[in-house]
Amino acid sequence: MELQELAEQFVVKLQSTVFLPSDVVQEVDDFPMFLLRYFHHAVGRAKEGRPRSEEEIIEGFMEWMDMALPASPSSGREEEFVSFVELMRLVQSFVRYHRGVRWGGGITSAEWLRNGYLLHPWHGTYCPSLHTEQMPYVHLLQWLLRRRPVQEEKGRLGDADKRNTSNGDSSMRDDTMRWWSATEPFAPPSWRDERTSSNTVGFAALDCGCHSGYMTDLLLKAGAQHVIAVDVSAHALGSAEATLREHLRERRSATSVAKRVQFIRCDLLPELGSVAKQEEGEMASPLMEERSTLVAAAARRRLLARKRFMRDNPQVSVSSFSEVTAAPESEFGPFDLLVFHPPVKPLFPSWPLLQESLNVVEYSPPIAEDHHSHSSLSALHEFLQRLLYSSKDHTESSTQPQSLAAPLLKDGGYVAFIIPVAFDPKDILQHISLCQLHSSSRRGDGGVVSFTSLSDAVTGLLEGPYELVVRRRHSLAGMCNTGEEFPLCDMAYLREFADPQCRDRIKQELNAFYRTYQAVDLLVLRKKPSSKESNKYKKNEGNSRNENHTKDHFPADPKENPITYEESFEHTEYIPADGPSLRHHWTEMTPSYSYLEDEFFDSNVGKTKRNFPESNFLAVGHTPSLVREEVKAERTDGEWSHANLQTVRRSLRNYRSLFTGELKMRRKKRLRKMALQSLENQEWYIDEKLVKSEGAKIDLLNELSRFDLQDWD
Repeated sequence: MELQELAEQFVVKLQSTVFLPSDVVQEVDDFPMFLLRYFHHAVGRAKEGRPRSEEEIIEGFMEWMDMALPASPSSGREEEFVSFVELMRLVQSFVRYHRGVRWGGGITSAEWLRNGYLLHPWHGTYCPSLHTEQMPYVHLLQWLLRRRPVQEEKGRLGDADKRNTSNGDSSMRDDTMRWWSATEPFAPPSWRDERTSSNTVGFAALDCGCHSGYMTDLLLKAGAQHVIAVDVSAHALGSAEATLREHLRERRSATSVAKRVQFIRCDLLPELGSVAKQEEGEMASPLMEERSTLVAAAARRRLLARKRFMRDNPQVSVSSFSEVTAAPESEFGPFDLLVFHPPVKPLFPSWPLLQESLNVVEYSPPIAEDHHSHSSLSALHEFLQRLLYSSKDHTESSTQPQSLAAPLLKDGGYVAFIIPVAFDPKDILQHISLCQLHSSSRRGDGGVVSFTSLSDAVTGLLEGPYELVVRRRHSLAGMCNTGEEFPLCDMAYLREFADPQCRDRIKQELNAFYRTYQAVDLLVLRKKPSSKESNKYKKNEGNSRNENHTKDHFPADPKENPITYEESFEHTEYIPADGPSLRHHWTEMTPSYSYLEDEFFDSNVGKTKRNFPESNFLAVGHTPSLVREEVKAERTDGEWSHANLQTVRRSLRNYRSLFTGELKMRRKKRLRKMALQSLENQEWYIDEKLVKSEGAKIDLLNELSRFDLQDWD
């Protein structure tokens, strides 16, 4: 921790004390030679790109300074000096831009170096440069594409014969867990609406913090049809747009599906339009659906016409892409996928004395001058609150429909987190120091404070409305050089500021930091469908043509009851929502034991068998006997007339149908509790809870009015 604090103090003091003229190329004699030597050493070893002349390199760096520093003399400002640290950062970003950052490679280091392509981030924008830092994004892309790893692809044919067709679902789950460490393959709600499992339909994604555009590039490669990239800085949005132009020029995601990309500047998440306003706009024009279909068809025809000229002149498609990307704000959300990936703060700042160590450029941390606002607990807390807010139903808490905001995610949508163990490396260093102090003092476990990672906090907070799908931890041990225990950029600070007697202990802490403690976690959670929301936002998902196609070919099940039992008439009428919970509810009693109703209505039998358990018509386990039918026949012929017999049968039918509608839903278990009670408790329940209930009294009187009550009063 002391070495890390000394490194930060050294960079701050150097930045505030050493200044150079803004026109450093003209006024500092040895700077052009240093720039050319550093540029050729870094870019020449990459062995990619065309060779550049010395004049072109120097003029390009001057333009680079004008773009990154608006206070340069060429822009007409009064500032005449630039900090030495800032100048070295400009040299690093200039070399990184022309050297390129290899991106999109395979899962192994050899595939990453052989198959990847280059990104060209601007100054001050974050872009993970090493293979170890890019592995979380590579695994996320493989899960989105449903692509098997190379070692699994080789053994797929050999294992296919051994699998049994009977356990296809279990084998698919096992393969998903083995290939991507996921509980299920990627299946966004847009694919489910189309009743297909292929990625030809596309999905809508939100890139929260696009930085230099590397995540937007991966989303387009994964098949995203509608991508919205947001960031705090307009400079980062410009770098992401430049990455998008390179993506189109190199045709990295060639597909027949029309795609739309939009860049928005906001603090964390874009403000989605309210549902009430969208519904009013749709109701205002009955031809809105037909008009939107015609507009989409016209845009599709224009896109097909532009593709004819793409091979001859790629710039035509790039310049015309702005027409396709333009989208009104009313079309925001909800999305199928959200990606939150704040920059990982390095342990040590980049070594500013580049003239002393030219090899550091290959192991230097990603250049991001200022601490990004997303790399903070407050931003993460706000993002999680928005996710929790979008997963709840707010119709009951708000009386005005204008205040109801559209959710960020669709039901069944995914949210992906690529976050470090801790935003501030000082927290990890403090934990390492405490662990070493505890091991040296040999105290009990009670003296150690447990360390909670950000992934544990996110999973614990979203555990209810979201379900964990992917959780994978990627170690940063690959950042260490093969010949050293930690990166070369840290070796410079260790060599200059560390005490020789403490270097061994500091090396152990740094080794533990990179290989054990510091890591990047990949989390993917799926939003559980809410029973209260059901189809509230269905008309906002997708275009109207896809919804009509779905309704025509896949009609809804008419047997499905959208009303839950807690919202039914029986529950809300007979059990007050704010009242105390009742042990028994009359609408939850089933079956009715109708074979005992004859004894219940027979006054003579009731008098003779009053002390027997058969007098309780709700008795459990009572079995009917054949003697009862014979007695009934003799009694009917000897005592009752035909008219009285028909009246009694009609009354019995009416009584049996009295609560038939209420005795059909989920009441088999509750009846046994009521039936095992004494007869007095049952009579009290019927008198106090059933007859005195206003709604039940009206229904009961309506049914009893059909009876002939002269003999049954």
